[in-house]
Amino acid sequence: MVILLTNDDGIRSYGIRDLSKILSKRHEIYVVAPERERSAASHSLTLHKPLRAKEVEIYGARGAWETNGTPSDCVKLAMYALLPRKPDLLISGINRGANLGTDVLYSGTVAAAMEGAFLGIPSIAVSHVSFERKKDYINSSNLTLKFINIIEKILEPGIIFNVNIPDCLENEIKGFKLVSLQLRNYKNLIETRVDPKGEKYYWLYGIPDETISDHDSDISAIKKNYVSITPLHWDLTNSILLERIKKMGIF
Repeated sequence: MVILLTNDDGIRSYGIRDLSKILSKRHEIYVVAPERERSAASHSLTLHKPLRAKEVEIYGARGAWETNGTPSDCVKLAMYALLPRKPDLLISGINRGANLGTDVLYSGTVAAAMEGAFLGIPSIAVSHVSFERKKDYINSSNLTLKFINIIEKILEPGIIFNVNIPDCLENEIKGFKLVSLQLRNYKNLIETRVDPKGEKYYWLYGIPDETISDHDSDISAIKKNYVSITPLHWDLTNSILLERIKKMGIF
């Protein structure tokens, strides 16, 4: 298959480079990724300044470009300007840190996969559940390759999978588990600081509150050392509420 790799951690991240190294043994790989980290960029696009793409070398890739755009920009550039043909599959990652539950709404990693789906490319967002700056994503890349082999026969335009890999040894992985998303709450904190000119500024950060997790959720699967697999869809329609209001006849 022809596979497009992108991410939100930037083109120099170990996750995307190890993924290219492993997947290129069996597939034709192209890489288009941001020149710097664009975490939590969600589905933002660059509309008010030029986009630039510079060729770089990445082991295993037939072609690779770094851009000044967002993850979603990268997918559009790849499709309409850079790649020689439409890819058979898009993989966004491997992300440093989890994209569990409602994190998917903020994630640049997941947004790139969504953009791929919008453009008719089966897409996968892959994250490693650790924020440690690991230098080795080989095990996670091998698991990603294994997952591709499992789902290859069901790939079709519009399919999106969100994959999270637990932070444990390869022999401690219990397998893949198909699960749903769970609301992921954070203890959000804002730290107030003062710059050298005496002006206040604010630093936003959050600590995940995972004291409660649903039995069949992605968060629960990760805690039990399963690779969590969640099919996603761009349609945010609340179908239950839609039908309920229709039956009420108020519109």
